[in-house]
Amino acid sequence: MRLSRFDLNLLVVFEALMEERSVSRAASRLALSQPATSNALSRLRALLNDPLFVRTPAGMEPTSRALHLAVPIRRALEDFAQALEPEDFSPATASRTFRLALNNHAALVLAAPILRACAIEAPGIRLDIRPSGTLALDDLLDRGDLDFVITAQPLDRQRFASRVLIEDGYQLVMRAGHPIAEVALSLADFSALSRVDVSSSGEDMAFVSQALSEAGLPDASVGSVPYLALPTLLTDTDHVAVVRKQIAQVLARSGEIITHPLPLPDRRVATVLSWHQRHSGHAAHLWLADLITRTGRQIVEAEA
Repeated sequence: MRLSRFDLNLLVVFEALMEERSVSRAASRLALSQPATSNALSRLRALLNDPLFVRTPAGMEPTSRALHLAVPIRRALEDFAQALEPEDFSPATASRTFRLALNNHAALVLAAPILRACAIEAPGIRLDIRPSGTLALDDLLDRGDLDFVITAQPLDRQRFASRVLIEDGYQLVMRAGHPIAEVALSLADFSALSRVDVSSSGEDMAFVSQALSEAGLPDASVGSVPYLALPTLLTDTDHVAVVRKQIAQVLARSGEIITHPLPLPDRRVATVLSWHQRHSGHAAHLWLADLITRTGRQIVEAEA
């Protein structure tokens, strides 16, 4: 197919349909009428000799051909958009969406400050923030489905750029009024506590059980829960948990949970911002990377 005969605007419609899976929502996103969007889809179908999207009860589902085209079309549109952006990016007047995936620490500690800072500096920028969970982060960054990720470890340095945002250690958290709230704990005291582990931290917590094992002490872990269940569990029981210091401070804001020093050797863990190397010369991406870096630095300075 000769590109000179292909209306490249149709690729923008294709991209909107891939993301929205609805003609009406794609039309609204592109500020087009629904008939104009339907007409564009008809032209795409004729040009590519494929239905591309099939109506189902769940919405417009892409065909295998559409799925095959999705990644190269998205990359082409992103590269074209970057080429057209002014050399001097102006956050105050820019309008676009960035997609970020955050681990639990970043979601609890960084998400709100990042959103606040972005709203002040760039009111036209929208941040689509989602949990990293079990996402294939490398693949999503490669495909352009994500712009940034925040994790506990840097990704492949040959493909991705990264910056350390924060380093902190661990603390105990428990309910206010817990029997050992005012007690200076020894490692033996700690080993006797009813401890619940956090299943969704994404961090290597083996250092806790390893320290107890090396000291010949029992491990009183009673199970594990995700972070979302932790506040209620702690306030309603005498269980304790080991979490990162900054998360402990977030949990303690309610007044129902308190922090306590952990009687273990200090262990530092990082929070790392990563993005694809192909964006390292892109002014908009570098601006947001700098904003996130500054936000992390401000959090650290506020704790000093």
